[in-house]
Amino acid sequence: MYQNKSEAFAGCATTGLGLNRSLTRDFVFLSQNAASTFAAEACIDALRRANRLIGSNAYSWQHHIGESSIASGPICGRSQTLVLVGGTDAPWLVSHDLQAEIRSHIRSAARLCLVSAAVFIPYAAGMSESRKMAVHPDFRFGLRESGYRQQFSQNTTCHDTALSTAISPVAAVQMIAEIIGALEGEYSEYALRRGLGLNPPGSAGFSGEHWRMKRQAQGNPVVNRALDIMRDNIEEAILMSEVADILGVSQRQLERKFSLLLNTSPLSVYTNFRLERSRILLAQTSLPLTEISVACGFSNTTMFRRCYKTKYGETPRLARKAAFRGSPMM
Repeated sequence: MYQNKSEAFAGCATTGLGLNRSLTRDFVFLSQNAASTFAAEACIDALRRANRLIGSNAYSWQHHIGESSIASGPICGRSQTLVLVGGTDAPWLVSHDLQAEIRSHIRSAARLCLVSAAVFIPYAAGMSESRKMAVHPDFRFGLRESGYRQQFSQNTTCHDTALSTAISPVAAVQMIAEIIGALEGEYSEYALRRGLGLNPPGSAGFSGEHWRMKRQAQGNPVVNRALDIMRDNIEEAILMSEVADILGVSQRQLERKFSLLLNTSPLSVYTNFRLERSRILLAQTSLPLTEISVACGFSNTTMFRRCYKTKYGETPRLARKAAFRGSPMM
């Protein structure tokens, strides 16, 4: 498993993961202690957001806290990625009684990810093979004293064979985003990083629906441009015939391209863009429903309510109430 992977990486750059059998969509997080759980939760949020972008529960996870979890039995299987999340205050040195258990967990994992202080664990567990790692500056001397002889990566994250490392809890989110990008593609990684705030937001508001459709369009220039026009005309509703005119194609041609590539109609996609915007406004503003309806290009509130309930299974009013009382909307 972790020790038996022989595929080479293109280095430790953010795009250096490449294709690798050790990449999995099932993660097991083990936090050093309660103080470091925030980093694991931030990584889990990246997985959760990836699921929302993809539109399915492709990524799954478990989260264990403290060394007592190591002694309670197997926590990681051969098709899972084990993420050991340490802090930045002191090395994570597993007690002697638990070294055999952690060694077994590491060897069982398809992939091992080490965050910050967790870089000490393989050496404390008697696993002395040297691989290039991203190591926090405060830990480099101590790791050398522990027997590490390989060159340190100069990046905040590094991927070497079936091992990924991040110098800090903050860099851990970037490490997870890079792994997801290797599995889903660079276009998906860009959308995820933008949604997580790792990339600048740009001028246009990010839309998950827009991203999903462009991903399915696979670079088709007519469909891509149509999707951009729809996204940019949420408030001032535009007719599909007008979209076709701007693109210099017939409405029928536009509908055929959408059906072929996206398996849906341009009008349906456009409606989903507007409903997605309304969902954001319901959750993040106190605008009345009538104003939200207008802001999302619906001719009247009745039509807005009907379309919203059809897509999300609840009325806009219930969604607004849930958002204001703090209950999850999804």
